[in-house]
Amino acid sequence: MPRPNQKTNEVRDTIRARIAAGAYPPSSRLVEHRIAEELGVSRVPVREALRDLQAEGYTSERPGGGMEVRSYSDAEIDELILLNAMLEEVLAARLARTANPEQVDALRDSVSRAGLAIEVGDGENAVELNARFHDALLEQCLGTITHELLSLIRPRLAWLHRQHSDTVVIHAEHVALVDAIASHDADLVTRLLRAHTDTSSDEVHELRRSS
Repeated sequence: MPRPNQKTNEVRDTIRARIAAGAYPPSSRLVEHRIAEELGVSRVPVREALRDLQAEGYTSERPGGGMEVRSYSDAEIDELILLNAMLEEVLAARLARTANPEQVDALRDSVSRAGLAIEVGDGENAVELNARFHDALLEQCLGTITHELLSLIRPRLAWLHRQHSDTVVIHAEHVALVDAIASHDADLVTRLLRAHTDTSSDEVHELRRSS
């Protein structure tokens, strides 16, 4: 039987994944007893998980009590995207200078999985796998200060990275970025990432306007 802390961690991970996937949209109320029933647990690990997620930036307290999925303003979203872009530029440029074949293969595997999902028409999975590319990029720089800093804001970007509908364009930009890293062209990597940031920002705001 899972220990109390383990159960809280499992519940937290499940709720976080649902928020990131849009199952619990921004500003939606998170009702403890309903989530507990859905997950087949007591309300205690749900309550503890929601507090943990508040510290991570996923949830916030409602004025009348209880918790809800945190909703970011356009200005806050732009700030998060900019911070992520600045740090990813440092990370990707470093990779362009130092990447070994194994690291390049890991990135190619990530984009290949997304490409396959697009080919078979699995749009939902394609969105998820496109988002995971940024995690794959981060994993190639373990132990660096840039990795530490990106890890701090990455949880707040998990939902944002999944806010795109044009999976083909996003995937194509990821492929081009991996090719630039493989060719050790740091300048090209920087230009591609800046263009990719613009694309991602446009996608996020367009989806917010249409929702």
